Amino acid sequence: SYGHLVRIQEEGLESSLKEAFTGAGITGISSERLKLDLLTANELKLLLKERRLRVSGSKAELIERLLEYSEAQKAKAAED
Repeated sequence: SYGHLVRIQEEGLESSLKEAFTGAGITGISSERLKLDLLTANELKLLLKERRLRVSGSKAELIERLLEYSEAQKAKAAED
């Protein structure tokens, strides 16, 4: 179970996922998309809710929404 994902704060999806997966003993997966695919739809929805993003749609749509958010956060950080 990845119940600890509930504790993830707004610190960027990539770093949050890295910590979450390392904490769960999941390592060696390089693709952020593959990491997200390992989560259930409910776990993805928790991540979306924490980021105040829409939680409806298929699992693929949830993953895409999180990846788009991650890219937007990276772009925003690069601007600052």
